[in-house]
Amino acid sequence: MRGKLLQLLWEVKPSVNRVSVLWTYVPPQFPREEIDPCYAELRDAAGSLGLTLNIVEAASSDQVAGALAEIDAEQPDALLITGGVAVKLRPTVIEFAVKRRLPTITDGVWVVEIQPYHPLLGYGGLWPDLTRIAVNYVDRILKGAKPGELPIQQPSRFELAVNLKTARAIGLTVPPSLLARADKVIE
Repeated sequence: MRGKLLQLLWEVKPSVNRVSVLWTYVPPQFPREEIDPCYAELRDAAGSLGLTLNIVEAASSDQVAGALAEIDAEQPDALLITGGVAVKLRPTVIEFAVKRRLPTITDGVWVVEIQPYHPLLGYGGLWPDLTRIAVNYVDRILKGAKPGELPIQQPSRFELAVNLKTARAIGLTVPPSLLARADKVIE
């Protein structure tokens, strides 16, 4: 799925060369052995698309400003934002991207209204499916299953959201082929 995020950024703006990633799934909440395969998938996809990738980690809300400064210094052409960004900081991150005219994608469709803009693209598992998976895990754990022995389940359905208001704000025309595939188009 991580590679698909880069592919969608490239589809919306084929001239993208450098992509920065604001990565918030970091230790101690997320073990390194879960993160490293995600990084490998991102790097493989970047290589296939001919993109240069800069991953910047922010473990907590107070590290986001420093991470954005590091991203700004890299002068990327696009920004991938992981959903672990604190809800209260999402407007700050999106304002940062809009001011720099960066196409953005998140690894989920943010359902929280962000003023004045949303990310340009959101792509991720459907919330009802994710909730069902989580409830199944909780049920199994409460019945005695060991969490470390449960298999990792990926969502089977994904949704794509495109925000045309953000596209206009950064001077980007979303290709009709991408709009046709979108599950949600935000005017």
